[in-house]
Amino acid sequence: MKTASIHSLLLTDTFLPHIGGRENYYHHLFSRFGGDSAIILTPDKVGDYEAFDRTYPLPIVRINRISQVWWRWGIRGWIQWLRQLDRICRDRQIAVLHCGLVLPDGLTGWLVRKTLGQPYIIYTHGKEILENQNHPEKSQLMQIALSQASRVACNSRYTGKLLEAVGVPPEKIVPILPGIEPQQWLSEPDPQRVEELRQKYGLADRPVVLSVGRLIERKGCDRVMEAFPKILSRFPDAVYLIVGEGPMRSQLEELRDRLGLQQSVIFAGEVSDADLRVYYTLATLFAMVSRQPPGSHEVEGFGIVYLEANACGLPVVAGDSGGVSDAVVHGKTGFLVDPFNPDAIADAIIPLLADPQLAQQMGKTGKERAIGEFSWDTRSQALQQLTAEVAQETQARSRTRAAIHTLPLMLQRQIFR
Repeated sequence: MKTASIHSLLLTDTFLPHIGGRENYYHHLFSRFGGDSAIILTPDKVGDYEAFDRTYPLPIVRINRISQVWWRWGIRGWIQWLRQLDRICRDRQIAVLHCGLVLPDGLTGWLVRKTLGQPYIIYTHGKEILENQNHPEKSQLMQIALSQASRVACNSRYTGKLLEAVGVPPEKIVPILPGIEPQQWLSEPDPQRVEELRQKYGLADRPVVLSVGRLIERKGCDRVMEAFPKILSRFPDAVYLIVGEGPMRSQLEELRDRLGLQQSVIFAGEVSDADLRVYYTLATLFAMVSRQPPGSHEVEGFGIVYLEANACGLPVVAGDSGGVSDAVVHGKTGFLVDPFNPDAIADAIIPLLADPQLAQQMGKTGKERAIGEFSWDTRSQALQQLTAEVAQETQARSRTRAAIHTLPLMLQRQIFR
């Protein structure tokens, strides 16, 4: 069976133009399916989605769900939802359903499998497994959803281990790791813009430690900041440049002032995609020491920014937490450290600032790995092949069931012939 002939439907609670990691993950994987071989089904109606949908390479159906609180739908609500989905699947001749989250999308997949016989693939990212696991009712529903999935895709080995821990057979777990657009990071930034920002922030030849991400506890900007006094004892002119916004902004600014780092910590705020490449050029190294806060289910499922930094030739310092070890090879493309320990963070950053040759070698190795192994093209091709395998397996089972059902009639004809 040719992959292009398989009609896939991605069911996801969120999609572009909504900005986020999962939205980009699904976009890059499915937009490469091409033609009419895939369709996006989502209730997400953020921003000027109608204009976005008109130029998107795949058809997008924006639906009105009964309620965003899916566990309150009730029997009537679920029946209404399944009828709506049934019409779409039949009209579009959907062969494989792709469920963006284990709940409620995976539960929808289970019901579709039971009623229509269509196979489904569930996508997992780590955090939702931990959340559902600690909620008795959701844990049970998660087990039901996972039980009939043809495959369960995970964004890292860490997430794969979480799936094994909740009983998913290893042979059903398929890593579909995030990727990057190589050309976006291989292109050289505008030298004039680089110099403009260098002057704006007063960087000159100062060593720059860069973080890029949402300003939330999990990303660890506070721990890098706490490591900076030790870094400054060796490199008094070092700068910590933070790109991004988030709810911790004011808390981080207070920490900066309390540590007396007003001359060493710069908040750049949100930047455009075009400028992001420039910020990587300004940096000496990249640091984001992600952690799982105590008592929280917030976890770094993978960490695509590490690949982006590597693709720009930067060594990285990362928190040894969640699925980050799939993005960073310790001692080769960067260092994995205890994300709760400011001294350990400083002890990883200082050698990279002290030894430009070491930093350059790690950046070079990281760039070769990021560009060579993590392109979105290869990731999407792997998913298309997986989709073809699932469709073929389902067809084979259907033929087997048909043969079994006709066997008694065939035997009867032979006996009474």
